[in-house]
Amino acid sequence: TGGSPFLDDIQAGLQHESPLVRVWAIRLSTKLEDPSKVALVIEKLADDSDPAVSEAAKSVIGG
Repeated sequence: TGGSPFLDDIQAGLQHESPLVRVWAIRLSTKLEDPSKVALVIEKLADDSDPAVSEAAKSVIGG
């Protein structure tokens, strides 16, 4: 879907129950051809209850 064979996997990872998986999905999202496809989810993860997830999201969105 939409330019990257990994987009579906990254989207699933961003919503995964494991904070470690969410952090890795955030990091991998920067490699997408069109990262705007996951930008909204990453913005929401900036308020994640897990500090590692929150910090990873903020580093990607520049906050």
